[in-house]
Amino acid sequence: MVDGVRLNNAIFRGGHLQNIITIDNMILDRVEVIYGPSSTLYGSDALGGVVNMFTKKPKFSDSANWKVSANLIQRYASGQNENKIHLDINIANNKWAYLTSFTYGRFGDMRQGANRSATYPDFGKRSFYVVREADVDKIKINEDVNVQKLSGYDQTDLLQKILFKPNENSENLLNIQISNSSNINRYDRLTETSKGLPVYSEWYYGPQIRNLISYKYTATKLPGYFSDLMVTSSFQDIEESRILRKYNIISKDFRFERVTVLGVNTDLLHRQANGEIHLGVESYTNIVKSTAQRVNIETNALSKITTRYSDGPTSMSYNALYLQQIKSLAKNWVLNDGIRLNLVQLDASFDDTSLMHFPFTKAIQNNIVVTGNLGIAYNGENGYRATAGLSSGFRAPNIDDLTKVFDTRTGYVVVPNKDLKPEYIYNAEINISHTGNIASWGGKCFLYLV
Repeated sequence: MVDGVRLNNAIFRGGHLQNIITIDNMILDRVEVIYGPSSTLYGSDALGGVVNMFTKKPKFSDSANWKVSANLIQRYASGQNENKIHLDINIANNKWAYLTSFTYGRFGDMRQGANRSATYPDFGKRSFYVVREADVDKIKINEDVNVQKLSGYDQTDLLQKILFKPNENSENLLNIQISNSSNINRYDRLTETSKGLPVYSEWYYGPQIRNLISYKYTATKLPGYFSDLMVTSSFQDIEESRILRKYNIISKDFRFERVTVLGVNTDLLHRQANGEIHLGVESYTNIVKSTAQRVNIETNALSKITTRYSDGPTSMSYNALYLQQIKSLAKNWVLNDGIRLNLVQLDASFDDTSLMHFPFTKAIQNNIVVTGNLGIAYNGENGYRATAGLSSGFRAPNIDDLTKVFDTRTGYVVVPNKDLKPEYIYNAEINISHTGNIASWGGKCFLYLV
């Protein structure tokens, strides 16, 4: 999550891998990590926890007069020959606040450690790399085997926030984020060899682009049962590509992915003397377009190849209704419980089956999942704290899981399976800890059922 918007989209794999670099760490205000299944509040994919990132918020001044403040950071790191510059400017009065951020980073080739086990004296050494000169692939000797040749890249990040506070009880926040990288080489593939020769001359990710526009409305002290309201709507446009060419081969393969994500989350809060209740509705819709082509680098002739994902109209939606309660039962005791109803829908079409003859042309799923959590905590005045909890999580198959055609390594190909089912996890845990003036200790016992 970033600024209350779900980052996981329909083509994310099990981990974020390279996608997480599209978040500018120079403008982050804080990062919150929630451990354990968290699907009650966050839905599909929150099997093991949630990483919640928050960028800096524009700051108001205390009068109608405009005030300007700025931060300038220049950073250099020798390990990856990193040069990064960051500038953010805050312009504000007591009603309006503008925050503008710019970060540019250039990362050179990584340098690895030179100390190796005697059992594997050549482990990780980068002894060669391939360049194309005079229309011929040539193998070059790497002068320093500890420098991971061709691992560098550039990245530019922009952020613009506009915050308007018409009165003490409401705020309007417009949040625009743009991230764009250069080509990023797939380093592990460029080090593969077969019969003493490189497998690939080129294997890189094209520019990784993430565009985000979100609007957040917050209101407090409302009349009625729910006193607080927060509505976050968002639009995301994500592009990524994979380009490869095998050694001494003139055919170059391009695969492009573009994902459009529309999201909205409405959260209502009821405050009471002994706790609070959250009621929320959430919906995200992903539209995926996957294209591919093969280019003859000598003649520029084009030919068809398989797309990475289904090539026809492809979409996926996450819809949910959730209820979460925190309640003080008695002195030092707190109850936390919640439930979430999830509807995850996937609709993928395989239009061109001339290259891959699947036994189906459509993949449709409608997964209805109920998740929940129940926990109790004791916060003693003498520094002791004890908690016990039950929770469940799930992950519905997404476009990447269900429709991908992908060579995991030379000679192995993953093909679509329209019958994949959601993953589930059930968690029970007990925590006991004590915080003292001189020392602190703690212990945890947990059980996962997957």
